[in-house]
Amino acid sequence: MTWPHYLPVVTVCDVLDGGACFNGVAEWVESHDGMIAGSTADCSGNDRIQRAANGSGYGYGSGSGDGDGSGDGYGDGYGDGDGYGDGDGGA
Repeated sequence: MTWPHYLPVVTVCDVLDGGACFNGVAEWVESHDGMIAGSTADCSGNDRIQRAANGSGYGYGSGSGDGDGSGDGYGDGYGDGDGYGDGDGGA
């Protein structure tokens, strides 16, 4: 099994093979002055073109990392707490 590679140029045939309907593709071609192939990057907002270019889909990932931080905070609120204390008193 080979992994699908990202296509930097997509044709009308690629989009149709990816499952787009003929009428929708025909309307897109007409509204783009007859363009039947173009740069995938120029159409990054078009889901059908990205899918045809193997630029979108499902995947899995995992990661790990370390971090620390500090900061100041301000606020109001109510709360409960435990405490202890001792003291001296004079007359």
